[in-house]
Amino acid sequence: APMLAQIYYYERRYDRAMAAARRLLDVDHKNYLARWVLASSLTQLGRSQDALEEWRPLLPSAEYTEAATRQWAFFKARAGDTADLQTYIQSCAAKHSTYCSPWVVAQAYAVLGDHPNCLRYLRDSVTCHDPDLVSLRWEPLLDPVRQEPEYQAIIHELGF
Repeated sequence: APMLAQIYYYERRYDRAMAAARRLLDVDHKNYLARWVLASSLTQLGRSQDALEEWRPLLPSAEYTEAATRQWAFFKARAGDTADLQTYIQSCAAKHSTYCSPWVVAQAYAVLGDHPNCLRYLRDSVTCHDPDLVSLRWEPLLDPVRQEPEYQAIIHELGF
């Protein structure tokens, strides 16, 4: 069920993605992937406040602290409050001993509407062979940059 929900999300079939995620949450109310699919789908449908409410149960969880907090910043930015996401980007730039995925930073810039930096970090993802590039063609957060020549060059270079 979690993979099916994720597939529907990447296909932009958000109603089906949410239905599959909710079925899983009926069994496991803190399932990270199901919560992510549900909140991300709501966000893509313009229901950012609902997404925040769906994500909130994961915030106090020690099991997901860093990832859940980072994702919370993404959802807040989509709801119009960009401060936490900008802080995340700044902390990545300042950290030299802790790895920050350029893929995640690229997505953050996409959410903030900063296409040049999004594309720069996508290029960095290619340079460091980031395994998350596998979802480059599917990730809805990158829809705003898909027509950019640099994005097209990256797709071509990777053979997608």
